[in-house]
Amino acid sequence: MDLLKTDDLTVVLAVCFVAVYGISKFLKPASLVHPLLLGRQADVGRVRMPGESAIYRNYATGIIGRLPERPKPEVKLLSDLLPDDNVAPRRLWSTTTTNAELKERADALGVGLTQVVGLVPRESTALLLLDDSIEFLVTDLALANNSITSFTLSSISLLVPILKNHTPTTIIIRENLLENLLERVTDMQQSTHHSIIVVGDEKQNSVPQAQKSGIRILRWEDLETKGKSTQKLVVPPPGPDDIFTVSFYDCVDGFMQNGMKLFFNLSQNVTAGITAGRMFFPLTDPISSLDSLLSMFPMSTPFGRSIAYTALYQGANYTSFPTVIQLDQKRKPFLADLRSESDRLLEFCMKSSASPTLLFLTSNNLKPVVNGILGAAKSNFLYNLAWRHKVSALREGFLTKISFWDNLVWGHARSHVLDKIDLSLRGIVVSEGALDSAELETARIALSVSIVFASSHPLVCGPITMSHPFDLQSFPTNADSVTHLGPPSPNIEAKLVEVTDSSIEQGGDPTGFLSIRGPSVSQSLGQSATDSESWLATGRKALIQTNGTFKFL
Repeated sequence: MDLLKTDDLTVVLAVCFVAVYGISKFLKPASLVHPLLLGRQADVGRVRMPGESAIYRNYATGIIGRLPERPKPEVKLLSDLLPDDNVAPRRLWSTTTTNAELKERADALGVGLTQVVGLVPRESTALLLLDDSIEFLVTDLALANNSITSFTLSSISLLVPILKNHTPTTIIIRENLLENLLERVTDMQQSTHHSIIVVGDEKQNSVPQAQKSGIRILRWEDLETKGKSTQKLVVPPPGPDDIFTVSFYDCVDGFMQNGMKLFFNLSQNVTAGITAGRMFFPLTDPISSLDSLLSMFPMSTPFGRSIAYTALYQGANYTSFPTVIQLDQKRKPFLADLRSESDRLLEFCMKSSASPTLLFLTSNNLKPVVNGILGAAKSNFLYNLAWRHKVSALREGFLTKISFWDNLVWGHARSHVLDKIDLSLRGIVVSEGALDSAELETARIALSVSIVFASSHPLVCGPITMSHPFDLQSFPTNADSVTHLGPPSPNIEAKLVEVTDSSIEQGGDPTGFLSIRGPSVSQSLGQSATDSESWLATGRKALIQTNGTFKFL
């Protein structure tokens, strides 16, 4: 019995041990998502062809499920993305408007385009040389509603080949670019082939230029005004399989015609891209009317358009980082433009009337911001201790920006760099580039919000792959190992070609070149409807991990 005798010190130590153990268990953060959901993120086909991997689909869709094409069954066209039951105003760029007002403006402009300009549904085409703005959006809706195909280009170097080989019926352009465009059209002796619609010509500078050049020039604002007072003619409604826009690219694999590569997007492609875009964030906290989106991806690209229309459909505020179309490539940039894009992005965010809650960035935009926050945090003498606690929480699958160490260290560092953006920011989507494993961990610690990595392609309306917002896993890898970009999006089928069969048969991870198909994938000009199920070769080398996530090499 002497062995059971204890003194007061032993009792105190035992109580302290139990208390510390209990408190540590109670304060240990719970994972934001069950680990089993991250262990299998893609469903894999049971068979594969020689030299190819099996077909991978998002686990939520399943290998035999139908790939979703629309966010709702009744959403078939672009106009359906403006539901009548959403009457709340929201801010698009610098304009506060409602769905009803957008529809009214698009209808009025459509009347002006068809009855004043003389564009013919399903025959005429319009080349859009506009930066992102409310005018771009209204024009896009008006053209789509009247089955007038729009042209967009990935590089201004394609302008002359387009004018030569695919002459548009009309060109819609900003006033500051008009003089340069008139010179090109005149040099090509195409003065009678085009009409030009000028946006932002408040001082009517285009009138004397029209008289001098002999080209028919109209003001965008006049067309909208005349359309409101002109009776609308009955136009056959567009169908989901009508060509919505033609994208011209010079640097991707595709259908070659006259030195350019052409792909067309159907209305179905756009609605499918929005269906995938709504899944960037979990359904428990989706994109809503309370959010303000800021995108670095221009609307002239299918991926940028899908982001804008996702915000439109969800009733969110939307703006995009201003891009300047410059027809004169010899002109030198102003001194103010020599600042880094990240500095100009932060300044733009701080001056915005609605502070962004969701950012759509490239990896090059993200890295300087993270480095700035890290530098500010290192000036605090508690930095090392705060870092250790953040890393420990990440390893447990937990992330928050309101923890004790955020209030003490990280919050002040973020406020120093992001200012008011830190208070509203709740998520970031990164495309065009990936971070290595060390950079990813640093970015999550510094920003303390969900960071979704997505892969995009110039011919896909929406993401190809996207990571889970709560996938905070980290694995021992090489120092130069890049982070994965998630499984295929819900309406994409993916496979790898040129794989090594022996490696797969021995249980190795498939490595090869990515091919995709799905309702959000554009079709090449000249491709028949029966070929819509064919695979698109992206030309990107990738590795598929055991849990179904893709790494691009």
